[in-house]
Amino acid sequence: LIQVAGTSPTRLILVSSLVIAPFSAFINNTPIVVLFVPIILSVASQLGISPSKLLIPASYAAIVGGTCTLIGTSTNIVVGAMVSDVWKISIFEFAHLGLIYVAICIVYLVTVGHRLLPERETLSYQIQEGRLREYVTEVEITPRASLVGKPLGKTFLVAHPGIKIVQVIRGDEILWPPYDELILEPHDLLILRGNASDIFALRERKDLNFIPDEAAEELKITPMEATLAELVIMPNSPLIGRTLKGFGFRERYGVVALAIMRHDEHLREKASEVRLRLGDILLISGDIHRIQALRNSEDFLLLEGVDDTIVQKDKAKVALTIIAAVVLLAAFDVMPILPLAISGGIAMVLTGCLPLKHAYRSIDVSIIMLIAGTLSLGKALDKTGAAHLVAEGMVDLLGGFGPVVLLSGTYFLTMVLTELMSNTASAALMTPIALNIAATFHVDPKPFIIAIIFSASASFSTPIGYQTNTFVYGPGGYRFLDYFKVGAPLNLILWLTASLLIPRFWPL
Repeated sequence: LIQVAGTSPTRLILVSSLVIAPFSAFINNTPIVVLFVPIILSVASQLGISPSKLLIPASYAAIVGGTCTLIGTSTNIVVGAMVSDVWKISIFEFAHLGLIYVAICIVYLVTVGHRLLPERETLSYQIQEGRLREYVTEVEITPRASLVGKPLGKTFLVAHPGIKIVQVIRGDEILWPPYDELILEPHDLLILRGNASDIFALRERKDLNFIPDEAAEELKITPMEATLAELVIMPNSPLIGRTLKGFGFRERYGVVALAIMRHDEHLREKASEVRLRLGDILLISGDIHRIQALRNSEDFLLLEGVDDTIVQKDKAKVALTIIAAVVLLAAFDVMPILPLAISGGIAMVLTGCLPLKHAYRSIDVSIIMLIAGTLSLGKALDKTGAAHLVAEGMVDLLGGFGPVVLLSGTYFLTMVLTELMSNTASAALMTPIALNIAATFHVDPKPFIIAIIFSASASFSTPIGYQTNTFVYGPGGYRFLDYFKVGAPLNLILWLTASLLIPRFWPL
């Protein structure tokens, strides 16, 4: 990447986007971004560039790349399934508009967007400099500590400028602030928030039992052997919605989670009892070989600490051939995309490109359930008359301005819903409404279907509308407002583009 793009951030955005977008047209967006995040972090580290200048562009490139084909995103597949009775959409039906989206997005990011992106330091650099963002950890008051019997407000814990006391737990009871007059007792558990250097300084205090150190001792990890690394919770990880303690993180992986970071949110629970979410970052400590083994885990993305490895290089050509065959056969309508995709997956397993256990894990049950649920939702909206009712309201509001304005309004509404919900959910909600709008106004439904496909994928202004945006949130050190600053103008540009071009490509 450096050899092609050089050291310029804008050229890095250009080159990485031109690589990511084509892949995203044929492969699920999230794995593409997952693959490129450590590459981008490595490049940023080598060149001294803030990764926050590069990670949002990577996510955006994946999003617009997915709009080029029917199989580019789960959103496209859901809409295609919901309208199959009305229109059998071919795999490259809207590729020309998708390519225009890709071009506009890249030009915007290179000329304007990169100026709006923040410059934030990587987590690993902050560790080295002792200037970490705030983590949450826990310590226990030892029975013979000098702190026992003293008011918490008069101890070194309160006086320490870099440490904040979030919560005190005594047995099964949670004690809440103010803590100035709280008399400390043996085995009181203190939930603390602070940066890494301040938290680690507490390990030197004999008054405190640093909970992660207990776990390290059980695993026989000495400070001299310990290696620090950062793990990002991956999409579909079994840890999502579970706690480190309940999942048996330490026992399963042989490393210790020292602390948890969740973007800019202040966690108040015990670190071992925080229910993890996509994009949470774990600061871990462990033997270098144990940490290296996590590189191949599908549960995390290992950001720092271990060189990456590439396996099964000899199978790359076979895998690309299978993907190309699926795409070409679908393009020439030899078979429907569903049996072709299943056949391609089976071929990957039979040729050894994908181990069977990885194939099982790659099946996203939540997506399957979501597609099934959205089809049911569409039928429910249609049969109950809810979709028709909303459609009539939109026709009454915008129909007087003509079908183009009505189409533009449908796109805009779906775009806003996507930022607040998710891309697939907004598509499922708006597709039956769009079909009813077209029927009520007596126009061809195809332009409205295309508007839903593109607007539901146009999630640039928040980190919650699209999974790739959520995933880069933590590693990039972004804040919620960062997405709005760089994404909102792009949303508006693409909205105007779609309003002008969709009626031209698919006449009303």
